[in-house]
Amino acid sequence: MQPAALAAGLDLSGLYQRPARTSRLHTHKHQLQNAIISHPLRLNDTLFDVALMVDDRSELMGDHATSQHIQGMALSPRPAFGQQLPYRIVRELPATLSPADQQLVLHTLPLPLPCSNYPMLFAPAQQPLASQLVRPSYAFHQTPIPDLREQDGRCISPPITLGMWVTASGPLNVQLSADRRHATFELAMTGLIPDSLYTVMSLRQHDLHPAAPTRPGPLGVPNVFMADAQGRGH
Repeated sequence: MQPAALAAGLDLSGLYQRPARTSRLHTHKHQLQNAIISHPLRLNDTLFDVALMVDDRSELMGDHATSQHIQGMALSPRPAFGQQLPYRIVRELPATLSPADQQLVLHTLPLPLPCSNYPMLFAPAQQPLASQLVRPSYAFHQTPIPDLREQDGRCISPPITLGMWVTASGPLNVQLSADRRHATFELAMTGLIPDSLYTVMSLRQHDLHPAAPTRPGPLGVPNVFMADAQGRGH
């Protein structure tokens, strides 16, 4: 392509002047292919210039079905909590999924959470340093279990796809107490992932208050249930 590009008058010199990727001194990534910026170039006391560098081996590309484009969170700015900024939508999913979309394998989010500005910890007593954890993204069925050994015999599970995930449905029945200070929540779900553990969490309106946010919590305790072999849960 180079001779044709030159004949067309295109300047490709920038392609051969690749900047150096930043070191671990300027990024929280252990594997440098996951760092997406070049070494910072100081322009003045408060301004630096960096290049966006996305490696084909990076976590941003490895968690995509086709690896043919950069995930939107890599190109979206992170606003301060309580504020909003434009963000990039990679692709909107239709109400009726195509066969290809149904086969998309679901993955966990990496840590730190991309583009997250929420300052609260979900379990501060259990994991007080959660904001400092660094973990890659895993397919749901391959998520590591702490302290698991090969001889422990983990059940071999098929991939969990988007088509499987969106089949879940069911009513939520709420019964208030006479004094209206307590409530009982009852879920009757179908279409769940068979033989899987589910956690029920709540996000209340004041949890996202810009001036005084609070952390989400369980929707009552106990807040877990197991789906049976037919994908039903209560």
